[in-house]
Amino acid sequence: MGFISTIIGKNKELTPKQQWEQLNKKYADNPIERIRKKLVLATSIDHEYKEFGADNHKYQLSSPLSIEKVNQLQAKAGCEFPEDYIAFVTQIGNGGTGSYGGAGPYYGLYAFDDAIDRNGVQNCALPCLLKPKMNIDEWKALCHVPEDCSDEDFDIICDRIHQGTLYLGTCGCEYDLLLVVNGKYKGHILYTSDWVNSDTPYIFSYETSFTQWYERWLDEVILGYDTSWFGHRMGGNEETLLHFAKNNKDITKKISAINSLTKLPELSNSSLYFLEQQLQTEDIELYKVSLNVLASYFKEQALPYIQQALVAPFDEKTDIVIPIIYFKYRDQCSLFKDNLFPILKVTNSEDTLRFIGYSLAELKAVLVEDFQPFFIHSNVEIIRSAIYAASHDLNLKDKTSAFYELAISENEEICLGAIQALSSSNYIDSELLPYLQQAWKMYPKEINPYIRNNIFSYIAKAYQNNEIDVTKW
Repeated sequence: MGFISTIIGKNKELTPKQQWEQLNKKYADNPIERIRKKLVLATSIDHEYKEFGADNHKYQLSSPLSIEKVNQLQAKAGCEFPEDYIAFVTQIGNGGTGSYGGAGPYYGLYAFDDAIDRNGVQNCALPCLLKPKMNIDEWKALCHVPEDCSDEDFDIICDRIHQGTLYLGTCGCEYDLLLVVNGKYKGHILYTSDWVNSDTPYIFSYETSFTQWYERWLDEVILGYDTSWFGHRMGGNEETLLHFAKNNKDITKKISAINSLTKLPELSNSSLYFLEQQLQTEDIELYKVSLNVLASYFKEQALPYIQQALVAPFDEKTDIVIPIIYFKYRDQCSLFKDNLFPILKVTNSEDTLRFIGYSLAELKAVLVEDFQPFFIHSNVEIIRSAIYAASHDLNLKDKTSAFYELAISENEEICLGAIQALSSSNYIDSELLPYLQQAWKMYPKEINPYIRNNIFSYIAKAYQNNEIDVTKW
C-alpha cells in the first residue's frame, strides 16, 4: 500500500500506465506482490466501480487463509491445488464480502473454503476430462443427457464434466469460471456455459495459470481496456496482437488476434494499415473480423468498403456489412437508406433482414409492404423477423389486415409475433376480432400461456371500457 500511496501522493502527474510500468519494474520477480500492488492501483482508478461486476466486489478481498487451513482443505479434497492459486489465497486474500465473492473478473472470486464443495469435493482429485479445442463429438458424448435421465444419472454426468475443477465465480446467468486443479491442464481457467446436450465445449483461458489470468485482469482494468468479455479475447497490447496476427499463418489464430484488438481503447495507424490489407483476403471470416474492427475504430476509412459491399451483385460481404451499419453507423443510417431496399427484396438471410429492419426503424422508414413478402417464407425465423420489423411502420393502424392470417398460424411463435405486432397498433377493428378469438381457442394456456396473455393485454388496451370479456370466449 505504501508504494502506491507514494506514487499517488507525490507523483500525481503519473498516468495509470506509468504507475503500472513502475510496478512491473519494481516487482518483476515477485508476481504475488505485483498483484497485491496492482489491486490497490486498480481500486484507485475504478473508484466509481464502472467495470463490469465491480459494484459487487468493490475490489475487496477477505483475509487470507492460513497454511494450516489450506492443508486441511487439500487433505479433504485428496489433491494438491495449483501452487500459485494457494499462494494467492494465503498471501493476498480469499473471497470477499460481495454477493458473489471478492475482487476478481466479472462478479468476483468465490472463497476457496466455500468453493471446494461446490462441484463435489470428492471430484477434485479426479483428472479433468476437458481440453482446449475439444472435439465436438467427444464433448457431445460427454455432456449428453437422455430424455429419460434419472436425477442420479444426471448428477453422475454433471460430476464427470466438472471433475478436476474448482469453482471460482460467475460471469452471470449460466456462465461460470472454473479452475482446473487436476489433470494435464492443471492451472488453466475454464469459461462454462449451459452444458446439457450442448454443441459448445467450455472455453479454456489463454493463460496457463491462475495468477497470470488474474494479473491480466488487473492490467486491463488499469490500462482502460474493455473487460466486459474478459478472457474471451487474447491478452496483450496493440503491438503484441498485431505482431501475432502478422506472423501467424493459422487463419483461426490470426482472426482471434484481430478480434482481440477490440478490447483496446484506441488503435494506431499501424492497425489501420494492417486491417485494410486484410480486406483483400478471400477468406470471408478474416474479411468479416477485419472490417468490423476497422469500422469500430476508423469509421471514415471503413466507409468505402461498406458502400462497395452494398452494390449489386450482392454476396456474403453484403450480409456482413448490414449488421455493421446498424451497430457502428446507427447515427448515419440515412447514408445507406437507398441501398437497403434493393437488398431487402432479394435477401434470404435472417440476420440481413433483421438488421435492415433495425436500421429502417431508426430512420422511421419501415413499411409493412416491404416486409410482407417474407410472411410466407419457408424459414420461420425469417417470418418472425419480418413481422417484428413490419410492426414499426408508423401507419401500422391502417395495415393490420396484413397480420390477420399470421395471428392464427399453427406455428406458436409466428402467432405470438403477429399478435404482439398487432398490439403495438393499439387498435382492433371488427374484422380482426374473430381472428383473435380463434387464436384464443387454438392456444389455451397449457399449450402457450404467452399467446393468451398477449391477447388479454391487447384487448384490455384497445377496449378500456371492458366491453369485451375474453374469458368468455
